[in-house]
Amino acid sequence: VDGMMMRVANATDPQVREDLFPEIRKNLLAHAQAEEAEFYPVLRGIGLDTLVERSLDQHKEIEGMLERLHAEDKTSPGWSTLFERMKEIVEQHVQLEENEVFPLAKDQLDGDRLDQMLTQYEHTEQTVKSQLG
Repeated sequence: VDGMMMRVANATDPQVREDLFPEIRKNLLAHAQAEEAEFYPVLRGIGLDTLVERSLDQHKEIEGMLERLHAEDKTSPGWSTLFERMKEIVEQHVQLEENEVFPLAKDQLDGDRLDQMLTQYEHTEQTVKSQLG
């Protein structure tokens, strides 16, 4: 997704936005829904509620922007500005996960539980992607 977002952000041809944005949207929505279904409930169960709330807030913000971007004219300058802002929030979310959430989860959960969560996450993510088309 990062590579596609970079291509869209750097594109001068609106067709690149038209071609890549639906795939970006589908992947980000599926990722968020799978995390919310499979990962965050477990994190709440081990006392990481504050991180879960921060992550959920970022998801809501990203999802709102995705819907606005989906509905707006992809040739407008406002679309590009909103896309850049969404890209920044996605990058912040990735940093939060990689630097805080995942290390704490690895410290507090055993390998079998992490493997199980990953398997469930991947299944849910694929299911959501299929539903989104």
